[in-house]
Amino acid sequence: MAASATGLGGGAGPGPEAGDFLARYRQVCNKLKKRFLRKPNVAEAGEQFGQLGRELRAQECLPYAAWCQLAVARCQQALFHGPGEALALTEAARLFLRQERDARQRLACPAAYGEPLQAAAAALGAAVRLHLELDSAVLGVASTRRITVTL
Repeated sequence: MAASATGLGGGAGPGPEAGDFLARYRQVCNKLKKRFLRKPNVAEAGEQFGQLGRELRAQECLPYAAWCQLAVARCQQALFHGPGEALALTEAARLFLRQERDARQRLACPAAYGEPLQAAAAALGAAVRLHLELDSAVLGVASTRRITVTL
């Protein structure tokens, strides 16, 4: 647990060190592996992915935070918790869109459609499909509207 006790960014540069993030991410992923006569604690792993995502978002490391939200969505899916999965997918889409918007402002290039935009569209599409499966079309439309307003 020494890796989780240390801060993410302790160095000279902005944002977390890539090795620290990857080490913590892999540590949580390893908890999800099935062991002999033991089932993984998916709920705990989902909480840890969420915590890591919040820390990364606070440090403005949006792509890493979005990937953590996608991991939270996978954990929620494994727990058969549809609303939690849809919420995590929507948050991931929001983070990917913020990353794209920041990149456009930084590069001053209006045609900079990149991977974050495609990832946001995929995450949002999955969230809307999930809302439709859960018979909560109103929530699907509301989350889509919230995200399109941010564009």
